[in-house]
Amino acid sequence: MKKIALLFLISFISFNANSTVRTVNNAPINAGTFTDIQTAINASAFGDTVYVHGSPNPYSGALTITKRITLIGPGGYITGTSGNGAVAYIPNGILIDSTLSTHSPTGTKIIGMYCGADIQVRKGNNILIDRCVVASIYFSNQGNSNIKMSVKNSSVDNIQGYDPFCCAWTIDFFLTVSNSYSTYIQYLGQNSLVINNTIKNSINYCNGANFSNNIFYYTSYTSNDNCVFSNNVNFGSPNQLTLPYGTNTGGGNLNQQDPLFIGSIPLNVAWNDLDDNWGLQSSSPCINAGTDGTNIGPSGGSNPLPNWFGVPNIPQMQELNILNGAVPQNGTLDIQVKARKRN
Repeated sequence: MKKIALLFLISFISFNANSTVRTVNNAPINAGTFTDIQTAINASAFGDTVYVHGSPNPYSGALTITKRITLIGPGGYITGTSGNGAVAYIPNGILIDSTLSTHSPTGTKIIGMYCGADIQVRKGNNILIDRCVVASIYFSNQGNSNIKMSVKNSSVDNIQGYDPFCCAWTIDFFLTVSNSYSTYIQYLGQNSLVINNTIKNSINYCNGANFSNNIFYYTSYTSNDNCVFSNNVNFGSPNQLTLPYGTNTGGGNLNQQDPLFIGSIPLNVAWNDLDDNWGLQSSSPCINAGTDGTNIGPSGGSNPLPNWFGVPNIPQMQELNILNGAVPQNGTLDIQVKARKRN
């Protein structure tokens, strides 16, 4: 019996009959239909899926998405080489924009990607960014007050409601940031929910946003008004604010209590590698202290961080076993496939 290990090769159990899955791989051993992500996006129809293999090579060029697609990589945090856990790295950013096409990117999903630059969302609705590592996320409603966006299970340096195109501060978003790690949260309004995250550095210029069950670690607060702060751990704030403060409201916050991470995370730096262990010690005050009785931070809530490496929750083929050693001409090749789905 011969065995072939196939890591990060997707085996989709069910799909819409009208959708197509396109694979992209620019690794030396190429197992994809395309080598360029934008080319695969351009070839896709509304509702199609583009699966990007991990590769030791960056995927060059900035990406533009003007229609609803699902873009899936092997995971935002994984390390390794092609075929052994490499990320799908995009160094030049992603623009999701409905103004460039007669189609709409509403419903677009970006899952398991590593983006070294910005993801900019311009007038796109129901956008999901899940299990990704992203430098920054900027979003703009461009006059559309019904925009909805969700960021979850991700690491994002900067999440900002500032409009990168017209430089206008807008608050008409339904934004949910959950079970993620972030450095800056800025310019969020009254339809924004920031829940079960770890935020390290600053929260700035938010008006009416809801912050619940978060760990604020060495976090400063600048010009935040009318926000609700509930059951957050606030530790090491350089301006020594006690939550809630000023015009902000809320309760159940644990001020100046060490969240007791498993790893040794210094206070006086903006961010640390995800290689550091941000898990909670058993004696952490965050354990079961959230508004819903689950943990404060990414390990709690209704959508706890499922795996540290950002591996997508789709079926993945792990092994393909050839059961017969020799096959005559026009004979039958007997194979056994083993796959699993991550949480």
